[in-house]
Amino acid sequence: MAYVFDGAERLISLTLGTVELDVKDLYSRWKDWVKATDDARNAIAFLSVGGDPISAGTEIPAYIYLDNGWRIKPQEADHTLDVVNGVLLVDGGGDPFVDTTGAFTVRVNYQQPVQAISVGLTSEIEAGVTQAETLRLILAVLAGKLSGAPGGPIIFRDVNDTTDRVTATVDGSGNRTAVTLDPD
Repeated sequence: MAYVFDGAERLISLTLGTVELDVKDLYSRWKDWVKATDDARNAIAFLSVGGDPISAGTEIPAYIYLDNGWRIKPQEADHTLDVVNGVLLVDGGGDPFVDTTGAFTVRVNYQQPVQAISVGLTSEIEAGVTQAETLRLILAVLAGKLSGAPGGPIIFRDVNDTTDRVTATVDGSGNRTAVTLDPD
């Protein structure tokens, strides 16, 4: 067993030879410990967020928070401890690790999961207008050059000043009577 749980001290000790800490496995072993030892009377050690699948082969990284003063004590030896398979944090901030009892040098190497989640901007927001095209139009109106105001036609240019993205014909009161969009 790589972990020794001490509910009274709120301490998880890593056993001799443990040089890799799998965050998701640690969380699972703690849940097993609570069930097996009836130590649910102790303060909850972890909170978790993520780990859920979002598509085939892709999941939200697991964020595991130590809570209620729980900490992790590395093995009593000089070593590098690799923290893998999740993000290990302390609820409210701080270091999840305490020093070894002996005068050992322990380096902690966080191998946080970095996942770029691709967001497809091809879905239509309205018939014939994709998310990417919508963003181009919004950017032009918010940050592009404007000409023709107040009488019209009012023209909003893209931020690179190369394309008329929105052209609006207006009446005497400034109401739009016709709008031409060029989101491509």
